[in-house]
Amino acid sequence: MIDAAANVDEAVWALTRLGTEAFFRHPRFRGIDTGAAVPFSRLQARSITRRRLDPAQRASLQHDLAEATRACADLEGALASPDRIDAQVIEQLEPLRERAGHDPRRTTIG
Repeated sequence: MIDAAANVDEAVWALTRLGTEAFFRHPRFRGIDTGAAVPFSRLQARSITRRRLDPAQRASLQHDLAEATRACADLEGALASPDRIDAQVIEQLEPLRERAGHDPRRTTIG
C-alpha cells in the first residue's frame, strides 16, 4: 500500500485512513485489501514511512537473508550427518595437531 502512494505525504494520508470510505475512494488505493486493519495515528504513520528502504538497502537485506537461509540449511544438514560432524571436528583440530607436533608421546606415565 505504501508503494502505491505517490509520495510520503500521500502514504501518511493513506495509513491514517486505512479501511475508511475516503481510503477506498482514492484512485491509487482503490482495490487494495486492507483486511481488518485500522487507521494508524499520524505519528505512527510518519514513523512507518521513515522506515522504508531504498532499493539498494532492500536488495542488500534480501541478499543477506538468502545467505543466512543457505547457512542455516547447511548447518541443519551437518547436524543430521554424523560424518559431516566428524569431518568438522577433525578440520578444527588440525591446527592444534600442527602446533603440538605429530610425534607420539615417548614417556611412560606410570
